[in-house]
Amino acid sequence: MKTPLLVQKNYLCGDYCDRPDGELLYNWSFDCGLKGWGFDTTYPATLTDNGDGSVHLQADSNFGSLVPNNGTYPSNTYVIEVKFRNQIGNGKVSFRRPNGTWVSTPTIGDGIHQSDDFTGEIREIHVGADGDDTYEADYEYISLKHKSYQVTYNTDDVVFNGDAVLYHP
Repeated sequence: MKTPLLVQKNYLCGDYCDRPDGELLYNWSFDCGLKGWGFDTTYPATLTDNGDGSVHLQADSNFGSLVPNNGTYPSNTYVIEVKFRNQIGNGKVSFRRPNGTWVSTPTIGDGIHQSDDFTGEIREIHVGADGDDTYEADYEYISLKHKSYQVTYNTDDVVFNGDAVLYHP
């Protein structure tokens, strides 16, 4: 299924980065380097633009992570997908709820990883070290979207031009 690209302007930095329809994170593919991304000063990390559409994370603490500058999202059901390579150590994806509690994925390794559905309000997203201050990895993308549902009619999946019709609440 081809995804149309929408051009989104980041008024803080003046750059344009393509974002597929439905993508919630600015500069999700790191095509604009590290613009829109940083780390939580409580859990420092060294972030480097690799110059090839990926970024390198070196944890300087046991939970050093990539953190989107705008990581607050209203209550909904979300799915996050991460693609990375050259991982050393243990990594994970964590969501922080408004009450300060964390929901994290199990430890993940190189490749593409999609989280279980996360339902609720998101105050922060951290992608990086899982209790490992030697962690490092090259991230190709971090994508956050609302969960999609296959549209059905009379128990049959609805298809248009050969593509599944999805509902995005």
